[in-house]
Amino acid sequence: MTKIKEYKTATGEKTYWFSHYTGKYRKPGIPREIVKRGFKSSEEAEFELAKLKLNLKNHSYEVSDRRVVTFEEVYREWDMGYKNKVNDTTYDRTKTQFKKYILPVFGDLNIKKIGLRDCQLAVNEWSAYYVNFKVLKSAVQRVLAHAVKLRYVTDNPMMHIEMPKKRISYAELTEDASAQFYTPSQLKTFFEVLSNHFTLKEVALFRVLAFTGMRKGEMMALFWSDIDFQNKTIHVRKNMVYVNKEYKITPPKTKKSNRFIKVDETTLYILKQWKKEQSKELLLYGINQNQKGQLVFSRFYREKINVALYPGHPDNIIKKVLDLNSELPAISTHGFRHTHASILIEAGTEMKEIQERLGHASINITADVYGHLTEKARENSANKFAEAVNF
Repeated sequence: MTKIKEYKTATGEKTYWFSHYTGKYRKPGIPREIVKRGFKSSEEAEFELAKLKLNLKNHSYEVSDRRVVTFEEVYREWDMGYKNKVNDTTYDRTKTQFKKYILPVFGDLNIKKIGLRDCQLAVNEWSAYYVNFKVLKSAVQRVLAHAVKLRYVTDNPMMHIEMPKKRISYAELTEDASAQFYTPSQLKTFFEVLSNHFTLKEVALFRVLAFTGMRKGEMMALFWSDIDFQNKTIHVRKNMVYVNKEYKITPPKTKKSNRFIKVDETTLYILKQWKKEQSKELLLYGINQNQKGQLVFSRFYREKINVALYPGHPDNIIKKVLDLNSELPAISTHGFRHTHASILIEAGTEMKEIQERLGHASINITADVYGHLTEKARENSANKFAEAVNF
């Protein structure tokens, strides 16, 4: 039985649609499935469905009866299934990408009229200002694949475009805020400022980020029970996400993200000191630190007692450090993950080991993200050898 379904447009307007299987009333030229959208009420959609069924039964349905289907309408239909296949963070990020970059370009276009030229021009434009433009290309490709599946179109032009080659030099990467990292000397300066002007909590927080390469969400979701001081490991098995103004603890980003990270002695010592200090802080509120699920890093703000950190807290601390030392380049919280990887590469660590430490799904991802640093490390090795032999 065909059901009337509800969806919202990009402007938030509520509309209705249906997808009807033609079955035994199908004749040449009529698709196996007929989809109609844009109805203002469910009653209007029900009326149109009843009329369609009657026309099919009387063999009076004409292909020309079908109205123009836009890219946005196909996207809304694809989105209904997509949101049940991914975690909240991924879905929220993808939804933002469609709203900000994709729908302004493709939204109003007739799905049948979108050609190779439209796709190529869009990707070329995105590549000029959006670092991760490949993600946008992939998202459009998936919606068009859905259109092919439902027989709105017969081909997916996004599959045939030529990807722009955007070569980024090592120097450009050090200047680009989205890919920045600190050198060992810069990292040392950062921690000197942090230790002199901030609390032990902030020192411990950034020590974990910089010396383990953990993602911000993984750090926010850390329980004390995840830290094994005896075996010197941190078990990363959760991720903290902030969606629709709510905190959620979810499984790690990928299967490989569930991992044990070896931790150095100094980082463990700082964590032990912070644990003692946090225990005193919690006791003031009558909270036992040994309770199940006690966060390593929590906050106390007005009525919010012992709750998850505000996601923007680390970035706020970075800004304050930079105000105190203007010679340090600006980086994001994620930049400390890049810093961890870059220093490991400079030290000659194998890419496989870095992949496992960072929790990337495959070594290809690690190579794609940090391949330029590997080349730089190779250049440095050659220079060091030449300097050593000195002839």
